[in-house]
Amino acid sequence: MDDEFAKDVSEFDTLEELKTDITSKLKDAAEDRAKYQLRQDIVSKIVDSIEVEMPAPMVDTQLSDMIHNLEGRLSSQGITLENYLKFANTNMEDLREKMQLDAVWTAKMNLVMETIAKAEDIKATDEEIKVEAEKIAKYYNKDLDEFQKMIESQGQLDFIIDQIVREKTLQFLADNA
Repeated sequence: MDDEFAKDVSEFDTLEELKTDITSKLKDAAEDRAKYQLRQDIVSKIVDSIEVEMPAPMVDTQLSDMIHNLEGRLSSQGITLENYLKFANTNMEDLREKMQLDAVWTAKMNLVMETIAKAEDIKATDEEIKVEAEKIAKYYNKDLDEFQKMIESQGQLDFIIDQIVREKTLQFLADNA
């Protein structure tokens, strides 16, 4: 491996530049994983320490969301939920039962995050919403104005706002852990 190799396989002119870039990307990835794990550990400790009976409708909504997300992931792989259930030798009732504990935990986590965000007055600013919409539009190769109209018409703007508030709340927890 030499400078010619670096030129052939990358946009860099020297092997040293390529190595530096790879090292930097690996370091960034490790830092991201550590940050993610810290946040997960903090949230888990908070949620696991709270004794609260979750309302059945909240858990049912979470369970339905989880099944809908599973269906979307399967669909992106060309598999229907019905075929998945057949392949897994199970049925919808058993699937719901298997996912019940995760749904309770996730509903509790969502409640905790929402409560902390409200208590700390954590909100998404217009600028943060715009930046996030720009990122998503760029990812899908869409014009920003077209993308914003689409998400507003489909009621997806709240999803973006919720993601921003969740991220800011997680950062608040990490900063104050």
